Amino acid sequence: MANADALFLALGLVAFAADCAVQYAGYQRYLGAELRAPDPALREAALRRWIRFYLIVESMVVIVVLAWVLIVSALPLGLLLGSTLPLQPILVAITRAGRG
Repeated sequence: MANADALFLALGLVAFAADCAVQYAGYQRYLGAELRAPDPALREAALRRWIRFYLIVESMVVIVVLAWVLIVSALPLGLLLGSTLPLQPILVAITRAGRG
């Protein structure tokens, strides 16, 4: 396994553990004790708070993933643009020379 692969695997495991910890902390803070409450209104309020927390956390996860995809794809995109944009004036010169 290459060093880069091991680094990606390690970062993935750290991200997994961090997300599990955040989810568990959110469960304990917003839902844990009140879920066992006898009053349905307390359980419903706790569930609403936890759903709000969950949606915020998952939105942040999606933003981080999209940012990572854009950063990782920036290198190939830069290479592609760097090789095609300078070609445009060359093609214009070749076309003009071919006309006449």
